[in-house]
Amino acid sequence: MNLILTSYFTGSDNPMFGANKKGLHRIQQHSPDQFALMESWYRSVERHGLSAVVLHDELSDAFVEKYSTDQISFLRTPLQHPHLSINEERFILWRKFLLEKGDVEYALLTDLFDVHFLRDPFPFMEEHPESGLFTGDIQGKLLSDRKGKYTYTQIVKLFDDFPYWDNPKLGAGTVGGSRENLLKLLGGMEQLFLHFRQPRTDMAVFNYCAYSLFGGRIFCGPPFNSPFGGYVTGGDFIVVHK
Repeated sequence: MNLILTSYFTGSDNPMFGANKKGLHRIQQHSPDQFALMESWYRSVERHGLSAVVLHDELSDAFVEKYSTDQISFLRTPLQHPHLSINEERFILWRKFLLEKGDVEYALLTDLFDVHFLRDPFPFMEEHPESGLFTGDIQGKLLSDRKGKYTYTQIVKLFDDFPYWDNPKLGAGTVGGSRENLLKLLGGMEQLFLHFRQPRTDMAVFNYCAYSLFGGRIFCGPPFNSPFGGYVTGGDFIVVHK
């Protein structure tokens, strides 16, 4: 089976606060049971006949019952690492889920509140077995770009040696591949998260592990994924990420 995996965690800090410079989205520490935040993702999963699982920690039983379908299920998954933010911990919990789901062939790990699907992403993955990972980029920026310092500052803080400065800045909000490749990626990320034991390290760790483990075998950007930060709503993409 092929599976979309996402998360709706509210029991720990979300490092993404405030409004972006264009004022198009306001990202705050969220409370449970806000369907409006996930409706675009949810409706697009339904529309394209995808199977999806939402890992969560605090959604109410009534909310889960109302929005569970044959396609979309919710799995209560307690957070386990208080020294991390939900941006890091979700990758650890996705790995745990995939380790226990041996029948998954391909999966796509996504943000929940700013992602939707224009097409089924899995035929594209299956047609490009030469690519180990499928993800988006940050509007074509390189990792050496100091504008929007979040990722650059993370990397400088964590890594004494980082040989990927001239590579595109990959977005951690959508990443897909075979179960085997995703477990390889997530295993490397978990090891570094637990080694650094710091929040706000997700983008640096994701880019480091993606490039160190898969090198040039990464399909990045269109037509698979819209450029992150481009604020498109449609177009010739499979996955739209704000």
